[in-house]
Amino acid sequence: MFLFISALTFISVIFVILFYIYTSQNKNIIVIPNVYLDSQFYEIEKHTRVHRDILYNLPNDPFMPGRKNFKIPKIEALNLHGYTHDPNMYVDYGVYYTGSEGMDWFKDAMKAKGNTYDAFLIILDDSNSKFQYKNAFGLIKTLNIDKNTLVLIKPGTIEYRFTPVQTGNKEILNFVLNKIMKF
Repeated sequence: MFLFISALTFISVIFVILFYIYTSQNKNIIVIPNVYLDSQFYEIEKHTRVHRDILYNLPNDPFMPGRKNFKIPKIEALNLHGYTHDPNMYVDYGVYYTGSEGMDWFKDAMKAKGNTYDAFLIILDDSNSKFQYKNAFGLIKTLNIDKNTLVLIKPGTIEYRFTPVQTGNKEILNFVLNKIMKF
């Protein structure tokens, strides 16, 4: 009987540990499809269209072959209820185009202070590229994310990537969102 209770206790402890790992992982990545109202998303698209010709004529990003990107001014429309775009951080406008290697596995070295998220907003996606991340158990999860989808990642917590692009283009805005603290 003692052996049975010990085994049951051990299994319960393992379950609690795995449950904790799983639930804490889920707080580190949030995916929100159709995050902005059509009118808000139109304003964001309009802001990026101003820079699109410049973007496509730039040389490739020296740190990430197969990607073109540049920093654009703050976009007020990126603010969400309860969150605000960090005014001290840039907005990175990038494109992964046909033949691009995508973005290799990446884990942001910046440690989040408070409720800060690294945000990826899909502006245009007519590509076959997917978003992938590694869960707490090291398993790769694959998501097909469409335009107007926001992916929030707690910095320094998980590895993620965009797979290679064989057809089409994927345009992404990358920025930092901070949770507004209410007192």
